[in-house]
Amino acid sequence: MLAFSLALTFAIAGPAPGSAPKTGEEVIRAMYDKYNKTWYRQLSFVQRAIFPGKPEEEWWEVLRIPGRLRIDVAPVDSGIRTVIYRGDSLYAFAQKKLANKAVQPNLLLVLGFEALGSPSMITVILTVAAYTYGPLLGLFAFAIFTRRRVSDRWVPAVAIAAPLLCYAIDHNQQALFGDYRIGLEILVLNGALVFAGLWAISKR
Repeated sequence: MLAFSLALTFAIAGPAPGSAPKTGEEVIRAMYDKYNKTWYRQLSFVQRAIFPGKPEEEWWEVLRIPGRLRIDVAPVDSGIRTVIYRGDSLYAFAQKKLANKAVQPNLLLVLGFEALGSPSMITVILTVAAYTYGPLLGLFAFAIFTRRRVSDRWVPAVAIAAPLLCYAIDHNQQALFGDYRIGLEILVLNGALVFAGLWAISKR
């Protein structure tokens, strides 16, 4: 989903006047400058959700920029399940009662729609996501692409060390890379460091 969202932002943004965007932040700014005055602020649609081994679901969704998305699982009147995204928070309802609350931004909402509302805030959200989702990306990739067995007690250390190392790199880019700047690519770097760390503490 994240890869699709990033591809979407590049596809609709196009090059900025004078030069093509070189960082994720510049892509978001180019999107805002080009579409802010004409982009819609409200949207409703129906989506069919298909899960392996589970019954197909029909989702009724209502979006309002900035920062709000409501998903009702049909039949809507029954209140069987409702999910509300508001800012960086998720609220899950079952039978019209709050069942769960978590800090969990919807990245597709952020990248596909929210960038047109407040690019500076979106950059902040995506930067935070890069540090928090990076270890998850590395763990997921390691589990999918390798069959190595890790030493469980060192996994938390790797998951914490990678974001800290990314933070140090981010704040010393001038000394490390000169004119080149890492933007939202920190997510990929974070995941790669976790992958490398897991490889180092694992064996066949």
